[in-house]
Amino acid sequence: MITKKTWNLILNAGILLIVFVIVILALYVIPKMKANVANPMREEAVNILWFFLALQLIVLAELIYSRIFCFSEGHFEKGFLVAAGFIALFLGLLFSDGGFFVCVGCNLVTAILAFFARYFRGHLKTGEEI
Repeated sequence: MITKKTWNLILNAGILLIVFVIVILALYVIPKMKANVANPMREEAVNILWFFLALQLIVLAELIYSRIFCFSEGHFEKGFLVAAGFIALFLGLLFSDGGFFVCVGCNLVTAILAFFARYFRGHLKTGEEI
């Protein structure tokens, strides 16, 4: 059994990793791909990266929702953490082909943290405040 504080720290770590990936994509990878004039397929690659960025934002929204609203509403949506974990795992496996090793690692660790948070949500110690 873990405490609510530990559960929140697990989700905070996942949120920070996803924010880190979003910053890397938005500020480094996408501008570098746009500036690559030697690549004839750069527009298609940039569009795919924007799609990946949108999926990262969905994962971020699901983790933030689980972090903020699950205890204040009095109920817990199981699907948000599971969906965030599967999307992060999917993105990590897709990025592995592109050579974005930092993004791959962050996505895979976020998926593991989301699955841990989902599993341990049912095993929280009772009577503790956030």
